[in-house]
Amino acid sequence: YFCFANSASAATPLSGVLPLSKTLTKAASPYVVTGNVTQGSSGTLTIEAGVVIKFEADSTLRANGRMLANGTAVDPIIFTSIKDDTAGGDTNADGSASTPAPGDWGFILFGANSNLAHVRVSYGGANTWNNVFTEAVAAGAGEKLIIDSEFSHSLHAALYNYADSVKIVRSNIHDNET
Repeated sequence: YFCFANSASAATPLSGVLPLSKTLTKAASPYVVTGNVTQGSSGTLTIEAGVVIKFEADSTLRANGRMLANGTAVDPIIFTSIKDDTAGGDTNADGSASTPAPGDWGFILFGANSNLAHVRVSYGGANTWNNVFTEAVAAGAGEKLIIDSEFSHSLHAALYNYADSVKIVRSNIHDNET
C-alpha cells in the first residue's frame, strides 16, 4: 500500500452568479472559486462546517446578502489560496511546485445579518474593487458577527467593515502585510 500526502484532490468549481439560496456542502468540498462569484443582495449563502473554499488568482466571492458560515472548532470553514495544499489537498495538481502567498486571491464580501464562526481566511487581499477593497474580507451594510475565527497572510488589511457594525469575538488577526 502507498499513501501520497499531496495527491491531487478533486474539486467543485464555483463561478458566475449563484442562486439566491445556495448551500456549499462538505461532501462537495473542496470548492475552487474562478473569477468573480456573486450572489444577489436578497440571497443567503450557507456554508457547512468543514468546507474548504480555494481561490484562483484575483478571484472574489461577493455574497451581497447574508452569509452563514458556521464551522466548528473541529471542522472549521477554510477560505484559502488554490496553492495551499494543507487544506483540501493539492487541488491545482502541481505537487509542491507552488506555495501560497499573501495576495494569491482577491476578497470575500458579505452583507447584513451574516455570521462567521470558526472560519479561517488566508492568503487573500490581491485586488481592488472600485479602488477601495484590498483586504481579504469586506463586511457590507448591516449587523455582522465574526466569532472564533482567524484571518492571516493577507496582502493588505485582513478585514474591512465599510458600513454599520461588525462584532468580532475571540478571533485572531495576524501576519497580514498591512
